[in-house]
Amino acid sequence: MPYPLPTWQTLLDILVITAGIYFLYRTLLRLGTWKIVSGILVAALFFVVASLLDLKGVEWVYRNVSHVAVLSLIILFQPELRKVFERAASIRKGKGEPRDPRFFKMVAESLVRMAASGTGAIIVFPGREDINQWISGGFRLEAQPSIPIILSIFDPNSPGHDGALIVKNGRFSAFGVRLPVSQSDRLSSEYGTRHQSAMGLSEKSDALVAVVSEERRQVSIFKNGQMTPLTAEKEIVDAIMLHYRAAGVFK
Repeated sequence: MPYPLPTWQTLLDILVITAGIYFLYRTLLRLGTWKIVSGILVAALFFVVASLLDLKGVEWVYRNVSHVAVLSLIILFQPELRKVFERAASIRKGKGEPRDPRFFKMVAESLVRMAASGTGAIIVFPGREDINQWISGGFRLEAQPSIPIILSIFDPNSPGHDGALIVKNGRFSAFGVRLPVSQSDRLSSEYGTRHQSAMGLSEKSDALVAVVSEERRQVSIFKNGQMTPLTAEKEIVDAIMLHYRAAGVFK
């Protein structure tokens, strides 16, 4: 006897659940909690295998401890879950962000020039989410973007050259800003404070962070807890434009 076809409600139910699980999975990974995700996946896989093999004892244990385990996870990982809901509730559209292609080319050229000269730098491009809760210190700037300003800020003799330059509303809003250092083990210990800080902010927010390594003379971007080395100006321009498109700044 053939099995009845699933109704559209069943298909929608599956789609919504799958989308929710995928969103939670991606967000936990971005927050540097991949070990939590791995543990949950292993436990779920073990339960599926136990069910298929009809292991009654294992099924009984799962049924009796599952509610307590879920409650324990909620309490234990409350900070991570709060970040998940904050991201889901973030509906602020980026306004006043740069649309002029010359801006992106100017930033990319500056980064490449600093990499060639071995000048360390870190520039933050916020997305939809507010980053004020994650940054501290620094000096207010409110300057029109230009290559000379970027080069002067990250000159070794500048008082804020070790901090980050923040791009907001199409302008340079602050420099010498401190970013949260990553607590995850995604980066090797051979990377310095700039890279660890860029990773930290990219894990906690949807900002894109560009870093120039003075030792490696390499430009890297950090987004969603992932580091991507770049070499050409066009690659940097494309990465920044893609970031702003994803943030809903322009199409």
